[in-house]
Parts: sequence; structure tokens; C-alpha cells
Amino acid sequence: MASDWGVRFRIDPSRAQLAAKLLLGERPSFVTVSDRYAGYNHLPIEQRQVCWAHLLRDFEPIAGRTGLGGLVGQSLLGYGCLLFRWRAADKPAQHFEWLQKRMRIQLELGSTQTQCSRTANTCANLIKMWPALWTGPHNPLVPPTNNAAERLLRDYVIKRKLSYCTRSKRGMDFIENIFSTVQTCKMKSRVAYDFICEAVQSWCAQLRPPSLVPEHIHLRHTYA
Repeated sequence: MASDWGVRFRIDPSRAQLAAKLLLGERPSFVTVSDRYAGYNHLPIEQRQVCWAHLLRDFEPIAGRTGLGGLVGQSLLGYGCLLFRWRAADKPAQHFEWLQKRMRIQLELGSTQTQCSRTANTCANLIKMWPALWTGPHNPLVPPTNNAAERLLRDYVIKRKLSYCTRSKRGMDFIENIFSTVQTCKMKSRVAYDFICEAVQSWCAQLRPPSLVPEHIHLRHTYA
């Protein structure tokens, strides 16, 4: 989980909804930007932003299919690319109303066609999550993708492949804490080694340890 001010890693043996709740909370107060994984379905729909980078990847195979489903996928893919261009150009929220109407028409068309059940299921799911597609376009503080979290995961994924994970709860706790610390320091342009040394020295001297958490936290959005 990545926020405006820091990063939190959590290793869980399951990808069930309980794991997401332990990381994000039962009813978080912030907007969560994530993919459409079912583990996030407990989050209020109005406090979600579905990652548009994942949506474009979903639209690509649909666009490559034949028949009406393929035509729907091509339109959705084009509208998705247009959204990113408008976002980069800082278009106001009202500018996306036309795009919303056009996409809704295509999703309803895709959900009712009978030539491809996979296309119909994807379109029906997006209609069900409709408000979560447009939180970002209507709020410039909410990004349209969860790329921030994806990039922060890269170092951990590489280490996991090289070290074959951990074999104890103590090892998992260490990995969670050290990666949370290192990535948060990177975000704040701080030297992680210096911060860790300061933390150890404070613990040895029984002094208050340093903190990477701001005194007044105001989470605008988080990426998962």
C-alpha cells in the first residue's frame, strides 16, 4: 500500500478479502486506487478508483476478438487512451462527461451481446463498478492508475525470486518492516541506512525513536 507520505508492505499467506481488510481496514477514510480484484469489494464504491492501466489491458484482448464484441473492445480501448490524453492535458471534470456517456453505451452493448460470454461478463462487471471508474477524472488529486504501488513492489518481487521468500513469522515481519522503511525513505528522499542507524541508536539509548510518519497525516488516496 502506497500513500502520499509512505509505503506499507504486508506479507499474507492468502489473497482473500481478509488480507485486504487487514491492510486497508474495514472502512478506510481514503480513496483506494486498485485493480478489480474481488478482495477489494468490501470497499465503498464511491471511495474507489479502478486502475485504468489494468482496464486498458482488459480492453486489448476484447478488441482482438471477432464480431460485435471486438468492435466494442476497440471503442473501449480508444476511449481509454483518450482519457489518459485528457488527463495529461488537465482537462476539467466536466470534459469527461461526453466520454462517460460514450463508454456507458459501449459497455451496455457489450454486456448484452451474445457472441462472446467473456466480453459480456467483463462489460457487466464494469457497469456494476461504474462509479469507481470515474473517481479520478472527477478529482485531480486521485490518479487514474495504481502504478505507484506497482513500481514500489518491483524491488520486493526481485528479492523474492532471488531469496525464495522467508521461512518464519519473524522473517516475514522483518521483510515487511525493512521494505516499508526503505521505500518510504526513498519517497521522502532520505537515506534509509542513516534512518535505520538513528532508530537503532535511539532504541539502545532508550530514547524516542525517529518516525517517518508525518505529525498530521491527511491521506488523499492510496494505491494497492
